[in-house]
Amino acid sequence: MKIEYASLIHKYVRAFLNVYAQQLDTVQVKKIGQINAFFKTHPQTIFFLKLPVQFNAIKEAMIKKIVDQLNISVSVQSLISLLLKQQRLFLLPHICARIEREFEQQQGIMRFIITSSHVLSEKQQQSITHFLAKKTGKKIERIQKIDPKLIAGVRLQSDTLLWEYSIAKQLRDAERLLSDGN
Repeated sequence: MKIEYASLIHKYVRAFLNVYAQQLDTVQVKKIGQINAFFKTHPQTIFFLKLPVQFNAIKEAMIKKIVDQLNISVSVQSLISLLLKQQRLFLLPHICARIEREFEQQQGIMRFIITSSHVLSEKQQQSITHFLAKKTGKKIERIQKIDPKLIAGVRLQSDTLLWEYSIAKQLRDAERLLSDGN
């Protein structure tokens, strides 16, 4: 991402939070996250959003469908309208991601992707969540993923932390030791 875009994104996020921070709740932030997820799963829409002004009516119709489907709040709709008017709608996914991160940081929430080699029981998930909460001092939001390549193990990863205990990791460590020895 270009530096000037990063600066713009920061300004839009700050302005949005200055006006609407008191109205934001977990449900609305999850919906903002869904906007971001939509654009991640449909990257071609970003290209479409960069099209010139004469396509604004089509862009508005597309965004209206997304907004209606996700039942987005008026505050986010006003952000979308502003971005559309200023020909910066392509920044929306980045702005949504930053709003989500800022909200989680303010609320003391840390998101972890819990990847395991098999499906974890609810008790195991709660145990891992308790472990992470104790270690980080934060409320933990977990996302469960399955990766058979871990071979009987678990990997806990946030934006800033990583903890893994698996046979796959032990094999990587052993391979590294052997390659360093030569």
